[in-house]
Amino acid sequence: YVASSAYIPQTGRTPPNPDSVALLVEKLAAAQRPIIIAGRGAVKSGAHAAIAASALGTAGIFTLTAPRVYWAMADRGLFFKGVADLHPTWRTPVRAIVMQTAWAIVLVLAWGTFESLVSYVLFVDWIFFGLTAAAVFVMRRRLGRPKGYRVPGYPVVPLVFIGVAGWFLASTLRAQPVQAVAGAALLGIGVPVYRVWKAR
Repeated sequence: YVASSAYIPQTGRTPPNPDSVALLVEKLAAAQRPIIIAGRGAVKSGAHAAIAASALGTAGIFTLTAPRVYWAMADRGLFFKGVADLHPTWRTPVRAIVMQTAWAIVLVLAWGTFESLVSYVLFVDWIFFGLTAAAVFVMRRRLGRPKGYRVPGYPVVPLVFIGVAGWFLASTLRAQPVQAVAGAALLGIGVPVYRVWKAR
C-alpha cells in the first residue's frame, strides 16, 4: 500500500496490478526453466562422460597389467604353471587374460552395482598405496639417502600421503563396511596362499 501510494504522485500513473506482476514473473521463470534444465543436463552428461572415461581407462590398465602379474607369478613358480604360457604368435599371456576376465565377471555379478564394486577394489588399492609411501622410509633407512631422484618435501609429503590413505580406508570402512571387510579378507587369504605356493 505504501509503495502504491508513493508510486502515484511520482509517476502520475496507476501502479501495476500485483496479479499482473506475479503473472509476468511466472512467465519469465517459465522461460528460463528450459535453459536451467538444459544446463543441468549438460553438467550431468559431462559428469557421466568423465566417469565413463575414467572407468574405461582403469579397465584398460587392469587388462594390460594384472594378467602380466599372474604370468610373472606363474613363471616364478608362485601360481599355476599353465598361466605362464604365452601365445605362440602374439606372445601375450592369453590364459592369464582369460582368467582375469572370468574373475572380473565374477566380481560384477557378485557386487551388482558399480559403487559397491569400486568401493571393494579401491579399499584394497589404497592399502597398497599407503604401504608404497611407507616403503620410502624403509628404503631410506636401509639404503641411505638416494643419489638420484629425491622426494620433494621429505618426510612431510609421504607422511601426508600415508595420512590421506589412512583416512580413505577409515572412511570406506565406515561408509561401505561390507565391501571393505570383503576386500581385506580376500587380501588376507592371499598370505597363506602365497606361503603355500612358495613352499612347493
